[in-house]
Parts: sequence; structure tokens; C-alpha cells
Amino acid sequence: MFVGTVVVAGMLATACTVPPSAATVNGVAISQSSLFGEMRSFGTTQAGACLLEIESPGGPLRVEGTGGQGTFSMSLTDSVLLQSVNSLLYRQYAAEHHVTVTSAELRSARTALGQQFSGEIDAAVQQAGNAGVASYCQSASGQPITGAQLLDALPAGFRNEEVRTEAVQLKLLAAGADFSPGAIRSYYDANPAQFTVACLSDIATATQSEANAVAAKLHAGGSFAALAKADSIDTSSSANGGALGCTYELATLEQELGQPSITVGTPIGPIADPSSSAWIIFEVTKATRETLAAATPQVRQDLLTGTANQTRVGGEVLAFARRSTVSVNPTFGTWHVGDITPPAAPPKKDLLAVTSGLAGSSGTPATSRSGSTPATSRSGSTSG
Repeated sequence: MFVGTVVVAGMLATACTVPPSAATVNGVAISQSSLFGEMRSFGTTQAGACLLEIESPGGPLRVEGTGGQGTFSMSLTDSVLLQSVNSLLYRQYAAEHHVTVTSAELRSARTALGQQFSGEIDAAVQQAGNAGVASYCQSASGQPITGAQLLDALPAGFRNEEVRTEAVQLKLLAAGADFSPGAIRSYYDANPAQFTVACLSDIATATQSEANAVAAKLHAGGSFAALAKADSIDTSSSANGGALGCTYELATLEQELGQPSITVGTPIGPIADPSSSAWIIFEVTKATRETLAAATPQVRQDLLTGTANQTRVGGEVLAFARRSTVSVNPTFGTWHVGDITPPAAPPKKDLLAVTSGLAGSSGTPATSRSGSTPATSRSGSTSG
């Protein structure tokens, strides 16, 4: 009978018994020790807390159980276990289709994963700063850690599994991607802002009324550079007429500034900066589109990881999951394709981490690691 708080020690091996698996996927077991070890890294290390923070598109997920320090919520437990199940499904599907990864592909996957982590970390740190709180993805100096640093700090076994799953997913995506010259040209023509590099300038003011006054002068024909030198409180750019540099992707600027399109020489704003309370006016002073030849590597990457291609692979793995034999230890819930449903009763669904080294999860951020569809998830979640 399932009891309100599962005592981990009671499920671990004695001198003569082997503990039941947390789950099995087509006969391959996921051990409880690996599950609890992964939860321990999330609950007691900064790297684990950072990973939880950046993988939270579904909203907050409580880490600590209702039993207090030393417990983990069943929602976290099932999320971690679901990731492991789905990673196995991806690798088994690949093996069925004789898709293997080389050492070079593993290295490339680790680099790609680190780059993806870096982007997610920067976004998480910025979001935390806007909210006036510290991020678990910041170093002692307050700077965001890099994705490579995060990978290095994760437990070796977990890191290797993440990298291998990433490599398998990339290989599956590449197997059916359309990299024909026509497909590359069509994508390039349809997404000009993604291949346009912009020069950006700003004018920062202390109040909205001051920003409105500057904006009125600009719309009346005033020189952006001259007004930046005279009125901007951004000391790093004002002396240069507000110039911030020429390394900005136009599509990224449109997204971050909330503009459906940006016209060179047209002021944008004023926009409130929550991190400094300043009001800022931006202007793109120059935009240069890359040639098709220069843009082709990025076009190929976008076609590889685009929604259509990921949906294709996700559907293939989903079909494989539906004909697979997956079982979950009733302690943790019930398997449904793409999900694990926690035990229905009793109300408290926590795992008491009483074994050595598992306690001490307090202080971990309440963030989510729940997987999405295979079309969008790095760790290969499936969705029914």
C-alpha cells in the first residue's frame, strides 16, 4: 500500500535484495539510485539549481516536499523520471533505425548544448535581475556563468546522458532535413531580419517626461547623435553619439524591443528599462544584410532545428513510444505516453530523502524541469 511519505531507505537494497527499478523502458531499467542521485544534484548544488531555473517554461515547480528539508516533491520526482524515460525512448528509437553517434558528434553535441545553455542562462539572469532577485546561474561576481561551465559542474553521469541524448536528437533531425539549394534560398528570402546585422544607438533619460521631450525633438528632425551627446545619461555611449555597436541581429532587436519591424533611422521608444529605471530611446542607424553564401551555415542550422523538422522527429518518436513497453514503479505513479501521473492518494506525495547525502534540498529555487513535446525539448520528452 502506498504511504503518504515514501522512505527512500526502505526502498534501497539491503545486504541481500535488489531495489526495484524506478521505471523500465523496453526492458531497460532506470534505477532508483540514479533517480535519487539526479534529484540530489538539483536539490543541493548550484549547477542543479541553475539547470532547474533555465528549464522552466511550464512555470514554477516546487522542489522541496511538504515534509520540509530533506524531502522532494513528487512533481519534481516525476518530472526528472519522465526526462529519463523519454531520453531512453529517443536513444532506443535511434538504435532501432541504426542511427549511431561518433565521438566527434558527441563533442559537437556538447558544444551545441553549451551554447544553448548560455543563451538560456543569459535570459534567466536578465529575468531575475528585472525581478530584483539573484539567479542561481550567476557566479560570485554576479556575472552569468557560461553554458560550458554549467555542463562542467553537472555530475558526470548526468552530463554524459544529456550530451548523448542531444547528439542522438541532432542526428535524427539531420536524417530528414531538407538542405537543398531551393530550401535554403526560400528560408533566406522569407526571413531577411534574421540575416541582417544592425548598428544600434541609444539615448537614456532619468524620467519618462524627459524621454518624451527628447523623442519630440527627434521626430521634429533633431540629430540622434547630437541629442545623445547632450541629453543621454548613458555614459558608456553618449560620448559616441549614443552608438552601442554594429553586432546586433535585426530579428533579435525586433523581438527584444517589441517591434514587428524596425526601419533604419526611425526612433524607437521611449521604453522603460526595469533594471535601471531609466527611459530609453533606441535607433537603428545602419542595417546590412548578409549574402546568401555567408548566411547559409545559419540557414542550415535553422532548418535543422526548426519547428517543422522537430515536429517530424517528435512524431516518429511518439509513434515508437506508443508501441513500446514502459512501466513505472507505482511508488512514483503511472505511465501514460508522454506523461507520468502521480499516485492519486494520499495527498502528501513526497519522497523523504533519509539516506546519506540526499537530505538538504532547502533553498533550491521553485522552478520547473518538466518536459515539453519532442518537437521542442532538448531532453526528448514525448507527448501523447
